[in-house]
Amino acid sequence: MKKIGFIFILFVLLLPVNAHAISYKFSNYSMNLEISQTSMINETVSFTMKNIGESPIALVEYFIASKPLSLGIYDSKGPLNYTIENGNTVVISLREPLKNGTSDSIKINFELSGFVADFKEDKILSFSYIPEANITAFSLIVKLPPRSTLASEIEKSGESLSAVYPSPTKIYTNGKRIILEWQRDELKIGESFRVFVMYSNLNKRNYSPLWVLFGLLIGTALTYFVIKGKNKNKNIARMVLSGDEEKIYELILASDGEILQEEIVKTTGFSKAKVSKLIRNLEIKKIIKKEPYRKTNRLMLKKEFGGRF
Repeated sequence: MKKIGFIFILFVLLLPVNAHAISYKFSNYSMNLEISQTSMINETVSFTMKNIGESPIALVEYFIASKPLSLGIYDSKGPLNYTIENGNTVVISLREPLKNGTSDSIKINFELSGFVADFKEDKILSFSYIPEANITAFSLIVKLPPRSTLASEIEKSGESLSAVYPSPTKIYTNGKRIILEWQRDELKIGESFRVFVMYSNLNKRNYSPLWVLFGLLIGTALTYFVIKGKNKNKNIARMVLSGDEEKIYELILASDGEILQEEIVKTTGFSKAKVSKLIRNLEIKKIIKKEPYRKTNRLMLKKEFGGRF
């Protein structure tokens, strides 16, 4: 009997514990992305955090999509201390441990690069966010660079796509920038929220305030006609991929959304190093999921891009 009790206690102790991830929730969560004319992004995130667990919270982890170029973290009283782990995981030290049932407001500001790509003569923003905790009252705001307008339509592989996905809640201007805003009543932990925005930089054109009005009118239309045709997410995936990345994407798609990495090397003739780099790019763009399988990797398209996962 004692032996059974010992085994039961050992089993409980060995169960995976992830209390940190569910011991708090966010509300009034705002992400503000301001794109510069050099394609840099200045991002400001503000939220209210509430402790819904039993133990006080002294440290909070915040994941940033890539290594921040500058970083500042604040509460209502001023700057907070932090450390960065693995290049892009920020561990925030709260001013005082957050007790059960209490809340605190935090603001994070940083700069990012690599999320705006060239597409012919235009630019495309591809951005995604996966919450670390449940969120109520979420908003994402994207401010295009000054003297920029939304592209009217994108043509690729014979398909006609709108320049904004998903349809924004609001599109407006402050007189200098076109601003797009998405609002959600809630986001669940682990639920991915992605946006794609295609825009034109007018610096090299004869600039007129009418361009801003034109872009705003296009944006208003896009809120009603988001994407023409079927398989919209597949077309969006192709739109943000390079030529070789698209080859791998099409190969996985043709293999019912799942393939071994070694098969890609054999089929394409690419080197192992090149395939590894391309796969890493697809992971960063949140197109595929990779998991170890024997001496290689199994690659799976995510469900929203034609896969089953």
